Amino acid sequence: MTNSRPALSASASASEATLALDTLESAVTTLVRRANLPRTRERLLRRASASLDPAAYVTLSSVADQGPVRLSDLALALGVDVSTASRQVATLDVNGLIRREADPDDRRAALLEVTTEGAMLLAGLRRARREALGEITAAWTAADVSDLSRLLARF
Repeated sequence: MTNSRPALSASASASEATLALDTLESAVTTLVRRANLPRTRERLLRRASASLDPAAYVTLSSVADQGPVRLSDLALALGVDVSTASRQVATLDVNGLIRREADPDDRRAALLEVTTEGAMLLAGLRRARREALGEITAAWTAADVSDLSRLLARF
């Protein structure tokens, strides 16, 4: 079976790739900028009846997703140094959102776990985020939402 599309020259192909990357860069910049707007965060927190700064959300979410996790492994997963992860964890600990348990394999180390309160807060925030995404993509087809989800998951 032959391809009905004419073959592209190397320069045309490179030009299309550059245009696609320019479009992607612009779209990602817009997405990140809008997601990080204070009013966007405030709206999500109001919707979830919660109060949590963005770094704490990422940390809490990571602890929840990884299950009981050592601080050093959490720092690695977050891409931060251990002292930064330690400060983020301390805030969550003081607020009762995570707890430290002795590691049964190494009593000198602690495992971090999300508390019931932390899990409820996280569930509310995730629900609010899903609802907001549902509103943004309400006019999209299910296939478009699925395609975007699949492609973003590659990151």
